[in-house]
Amino acid sequence: MAAAGVGSIAGRSLLQFMKLVGQLKRVPRTGWVYRQVEQPESVSDHMYRMAVMAMLTKDSKLNKDRCIRLALVHDMAECIVGDIAPADNVSKEEKHRKEKDAMKHLSHLLSEELKKEIYELWEVVQVSGVFIAWWTWTVMLPVKLFFLPLSSPWSMNTSLAQKQSL
Repeated sequence: MAAAGVGSIAGRSLLQFMKLVGQLKRVPRTGWVYRQVEQPESVSDHMYRMAVMAMLTKDSKLNKDRCIRLALVHDMAECIVGDIAPADNVSKEEKHRKEKDAMKHLSHLLSEELKKEIYELWEVVQVSGVFIAWWTWTVMLPVKLFFLPLSSPWSMNTSLAQKQSL
C-alpha cells in the first residue's frame, strides 16, 4: 500500500484517525478513577500492556500476531465514547451501539483494506468476548495482582472481601 501524502484526502483522514486514537492516552480507565486509584492507567496504557503481554506469551496454541492486533483494537472506540464502566448505568446495548458508531467513524478514516481489518477485529472481540475472557483470567489478573501499586484495589495488600466488592 502506498503511503498517502499529508495534503491528500486519504492523508488527512489518516492523520484524523491518528489524532483520535492518540487521545486514548488521556482517557483514564474509569474503573480505577471510580475506585480513587492515584494516577490511574489510561486506556492507551492498558491496550499497550495487553499487546506487549500477547507478544510475550508462550502459549503455542495462540496466533500472537492476531492477539496483538485484538489488544490494540479492542478499546479503540473509547477515544470517542470514553471508557464506559458498569457503574455508569449505560445498558450493554447502548454501550455497544455507541462503540459500534465510533468504530464505524474511525475505520472509515482508513483505506478500504485497513477499514475492513480494524472493524472486523473489533467485531470479533464484541461478538465472541473469548479473547477478553481468556486474557482477563489467564494473563491480566495474575499480572495485575503481582505488579499493581499498593494503592490499587487489586494489589496483593487488598483483602479478598474488598476485591469481591469491586
